[in-house]
Amino acid sequence: MKLYIKATTQTDAQKFLQVLKDYGIDTTKFQYELRAEKYSRNEKGPTYTRRFICPGDYIAFFSMYLHRGPTPQNLLDEMDIEEFQELVDTYPSIGQMAKEAKECWWGDRDDYIVYLKNLTTGKTLYNGETKAMRAKQRDNM
Repeated sequence: MKLYIKATTQTDAQKFLQVLKDYGIDTTKFQYELRAEKYSRNEKGPTYTRRFICPGDYIAFFSMYLHRGPTPQNLLDEMDIEEFQELVDTYPSIGQMAKEAKECWWGDRDDYIVYLKNLTTGKTLYNGETKAMRAKQRDNM
């Protein structure tokens, strides 16, 4: 006996996209590049680059938090759809999400975000300082 289950639920990717669409946030797929620098006390650590395709700049900012491509699974590893909905409720525009990412997600104690670029449009979404730049500024004080 085979059981057939009618597909009535949305996939996780569709749920994330629907939340954004409900707020009128663009979900056009673009290619992005995230460059980060590994933390290494008092010296420049190695950098790494992640390239990914995702639906729009809003979701791309999550790569700064995740330090990897913001796939539905990677997002679900950090939050459920209700938590994502709360984030979008709090930051309901790309500008507001950009401000949050730039103020809070530029680095943790493991990595510093050097930049986030939309390669399709050529727009730099975030351009941060490297540790070498910060060290030089400290030395000049």
